[in-house]
Order: sequence, then C-alpha cells, then structure tokens
Amino acid sequence: MKKILITLFISGLIRPLWGIKPQRDFVASPFEYGYKYSEFDVPVNDSEFVNIWYIPSNSSSEIPNFLILAGGDAGNKSYWIQYINFLHPLFNILLFDYRGFGKSNGSCKSERDYLNDLEKVIEWTKLTFPNGRIYVGGYSLGSGISLVILKERPRICGGILISPILSKEAVDSLCNARGKGPSGDELLPIYDPIKIISSVKSPLLILTGLDPNHPREWAYKLAQKNRNTVVVDFDSLSPFYGIIAFKDTLQNIVRNVLFEGKIEESSILFRSSSSKLGLKYVYLNKAFEAYRAGNMEDYKIFLEKCIYEDSTDLLPYIYLYYFLASQKKQKEALEILEKACEECELRSYPLLFVGTIYMENNKWREAENVLLKSLMLNNWNSEIYVKLAQVYLNLNLFEEANFYLKQAEKVNPYNSQISQLKEQLIKHVESEN
Repeated sequence: MKKILITLFISGLIRPLWGIKPQRDFVASPFEYGYKYSEFDVPVNDSEFVNIWYIPSNSSSEIPNFLILAGGDAGNKSYWIQYINFLHPLFNILLFDYRGFGKSNGSCKSERDYLNDLEKVIEWTKLTFPNGRIYVGGYSLGSGISLVILKERPRICGGILISPILSKEAVDSLCNARGKGPSGDELLPIYDPIKIISSVKSPLLILTGLDPNHPREWAYKLAQKNRNTVVVDFDSLSPFYGIIAFKDTLQNIVRNVLFEGKIEESSILFRSSSSKLGLKYVYLNKAFEAYRAGNMEDYKIFLEKCIYEDSTDLLPYIYLYYFLASQKKQKEALEILEKACEECELRSYPLLFVGTIYMENNKWREAENVLLKSLMLNNWNSEIYVKLAQVYLNLNLFEEANFYLKQAEKVNPYNSQISQLKEQLIKHVESEN
C-alpha cells in the first residue's frame, strides 16, 4: 500500500527532495483533459531538440498572451496538464521538456543548458507568433530559471512562480534538517532566486501553500525583495491543489497583477475550507496524515469524505481499494473499484493503476480493457505498454505481447522491466514449441 501511495501522489505534497531526475514517461496528455494542442520539436543545436506542446487559448484578446512554463528538476511537462485550467482561458500555453526529459532528446550537460532550452522556446515563440506578449513561469527549480530570463530579458512581460526555491543555502539547510545532507543539485548556484529577484522589473505572481519541500516562508522572503510581487497563499492546500480549488478567483488575480500591473496587496490568503474542492483536498491531506501516523480508521474515514465531496476523482477510490484489500475485504474492495470506473472522469494514469489492480486479481480481460483505455488517452507511457505485454503473456497471446514490448522500448528504452519480460516471452514461446 505504501508503494502505490507514494507513486500516485503527484500533487507536490510528496516529492523527491532534490537532484536531477528526468522522466521519459508521460503521466497525462493534453488530449485527455480536453485541450486541443500541437506538438513541435524546437532545435537547440545540430543534433538536439526540445519537445513542446502548444495549447492555444480560446481568449479573444486583441494581443495574444503566451505563457511558457518551465518544470522542476524531476518529472516532465505532462505533470503540468491537470493544473493549467486557470491559465488556459488567459494564455496560449507552451509546455516544454528540457533535453533528456520526456520526448526531448540529448541531455543537459551544464547548468547553462537548462536556461538555453527555455531561451530556445522563447525564440521559437517570438518567431512563430511575432505579435504576442510573452510571459514565463516555473515550478521549483523552474522558478529560478524563469527569474534569470526575466532579469536578462526585460521585454518578457511577467512571471508566475509556483513553489519557488529561495536559495541553495536554504535548500541545503532543509535537506540537512532531514538528515539528507546537501541537496546535490548542481543547478542551484546559478539559479538562486533570492539573488536575482530584486533585479526583475516585470510583475510577478508567486503561488505557495502546504509543500514541505518548498516552505511558504521562502515565497514571502522572495516577495520582500521585489515590490512588483504578489504572493498567493493556499493555506492548508498544496499550490497545485489550490490552483484547482480556486480557479476562477485566480484568473482575476492574474489579470490584475500580470496584465494590468495592479499590486494592491503584497499577499492574498485563501482559506481552503471556503471551497468545496478545497475541502476535498483538506480531507485528502488529513487522510495522508492519518496514514503516516498509523491511524488506519481515520485514514478510511477521510478517504470516504473525499469521495463524498467529489465522486469524480479516481485516486481516493484507489487508495480506499488498497486499504480494503489490506484488510482482506477483497469483495468490498473490488466493488469500490467498479463504482469508481462508473462514477469517475477517466484519466490515463489512474487507469493504469486500475489495470494493475485487476492484474493482481488475475482478471486479465478486465485489465486489458482498462489498460487499452489508458493507452487511448496517453500513448507515451512505457508502463502502460509493459502492463499490456504482461496481460497478453498471461493470455498466451505472444504476438500481442511482443508488439507492446516493442512499443514500450520506443517510448522508454531505460525501463528495466522490458528486458525481463523479453526473457519471459522467449521462454513462453519455447515452451509452446
């Protein structure tokens, strides 16, 4: 249960500490969230490129606004998808991956390479949409990269920083306090926000909240260094949950701060209990607190409250399934799973785990059905292909298993499960012959 809990919880509450951890597999696609998009490879040099998703807005603004978002030191651009809903009505959005992340080839060999990747996307945007206004934004380490760009390119119109870092010293102090030693992140010295932010002239919006790896004090200390900055504090919610819970109000704040330059308050506090979605995420936080404290009864109660507040979110059902399964209540657990598939909005990443659950129960055809749905929503995740190969191996459909293994290898040749399954496939075929 602990393993799936940590794997699924991608909201920003539970994340690796620090260090470059590129991820090839996408956890979502713009398509599954209803966004129209185009995909481009932007050359960085003669042999390397960065892959971008361009998601056009429906805004009727006379001068189009473009927001380029830079990720942190882990994951890839697909992690942004579920959180851009408050930005999409206002901006044409460009999500990109640094070299070595997602579909971007090559690798970044120095700290300047990460900045160069963002610069190339900015240049491409200016050439492709010469009449637009360009903004930049970033999460965690990406906030530091965005600040460097805002300092060096004063014509960039403004920035949005989500869970920004404060400085290398602050990150090292946080890591040392947890017994982890220095961060080991070689990018921190050059992208040191506390030393950069005072030189930025464009308006800035900082989003902060409950995020153990990015304390809210960091956001307030940064804002003290720049008069053109407004901090949005989501109280007991992570910034990413807050974005979902307070979408409409946030849009007005973005208009006022970034478009009109109205800095009426230095900080804005959102009480999570004032939003129905916010209340759901409060319960989810409490569920994880109970889990970490070993209080399984409260864990179950808070998960059920999450589902009551929002019955369309698949993840609380999955957590509840694993709880019931751990209590040997397999029939009740499977009933929860079936209810979830009927009630919920289907997303590729949670469906992957539903498929895994069916596999654990030897329900191979049910797993096949769910995994194919996941694949239709997101075709750039090697885990989905690997799981399908496993399903077909158990159904003795070896051609199908081989096909999906080859697809998995195209997406992510570094997936260690592929070679293991190839060996199993060879043994199965030999035993059949």
